[in-house]
Amino acid sequence: ETTGGLSLVISAKEKCLVVVKVDGRVVLHRVLERGRSDSWKAKERIELSLGNAAAVELIVNGERFANLGRRGQQLKNIIITEKDGLKIPR
Repeated sequence: ETTGGLSLVISAKEKCLVVVKVDGRVVLHRVLERGRSDSWKAKERIELSLGNAAAVELIVNGERFANLGRRGQQLKNIIITEKDGLKIPR
């Protein structure tokens, strides 16, 4: 049996409202202040909503994603799965 799973680190470069769901359960719903970071692990999927796409940097399973969108742009329903990695709805 492979011990799969997902890890997510969110770092806020600016203030940003963040909602994180891990395997269907909301684990964070708050404004992250600049300079704060937080991390989670999931078995199957992580869903994210961001109030300010330019404000955060994500690290998914060790891979860094910055510049997810424009400043002030809301991103809802970003999905992270082991199979597909990070998917941002366009």
